[in-house]
Amino acid sequence: METRKIICGLCYDNAARTVSLPAPKLEKAHYLLWLPKFDQGNTRIPLRLVQELRWNQQFWLAVLPVLAPYIGATDAMLAGADAQGFARPRGSDVARERTYREFWEAIGLQRVLVSTRSQWEVRFQHPLVGSLTPSE
Repeated sequence: METRKIICGLCYDNAARTVSLPAPKLEKAHYLLWLPKFDQGNTRIPLRLVQELRWNQQFWLAVLPVLAPYIGATDAMLAGADAQGFARPRGSDVARERTYREFWEAIGLQRVLVSTRSQWEVRFQHPLVGSLTPSE
């Protein structure tokens, strides 16, 4: 009987009672977050790329729930696209500028989290206790 198994893209370890992201997912996270399209100051970010980032962030939340407030910055970027397919946040010019700034800050934090491979096992692991409610 196995105590460690990857299910739906997450690594569950019943012996250690933890859930974590497998190394291939973290490598993808590192590659995705360090794309130049996400660099501070770039406002021409393809909406499709923001959607891909958000899909990946959903996995990260399972093992790093403290990211939830920062993922709201990605959600704000998903408001729509301009005629060329670039993400275009809603609101006035000032509101859009604030949305971009919050997005770049969130990307910076996430880049720090994935930048040190030796810390992946510690940073991207969460105890199973409390992950699900008794009814789940």
